[in-house]
Amino acid sequence: MELCYPNEVAGGKCPFRTIIPGFLMGKSDPIMAFGVTGGMMQAQVHVQMALRTQLWGQDVQSAADASRLRVTEGLGVSCEEAMDKKVLQLLSGMGHAIEVEANDLAFGFDGAQFIHRLDAAGYAGCSDPRKDSGPYGF
Repeated sequence: MELCYPNEVAGGKCPFRTIIPGFLMGKSDPIMAFGVTGGMMQAQVHVQMALRTQLWGQDVQSAADASRLRVTEGLGVSCEEAMDKKVLQLLSGMGHAIEVEANDLAFGFDGAQFIHRLDAAGYAGCSDPRKDSGPYGF
């Protein structure tokens, strides 16, 4: 029996890959450049950060500081231990298998950096407290 791995290099395969930068555009102008470290969690955090800043109106530092969740297998969802208990109950009530875990600061829920264009007069930058990093522009 031949073993096949999802990310092995082979013809007809499309391996999962994560390219760190994210970039949001408004109707005609750039809004935000951001990046999130880390493999399988990266795409999930990109979506969570875009929702928090663009749909829910959070400033970039609040979005980076907020508790995160990670979709695992099937209906599994891992949540940071600081996640609001009401959210955990809601997810559980929807049939999700909830696992609460501490952020290990190495991979767990990743780290994000943002540079957000506020208006013509300025920018806001932030760095995730989960990692040792910073937002830089030049």
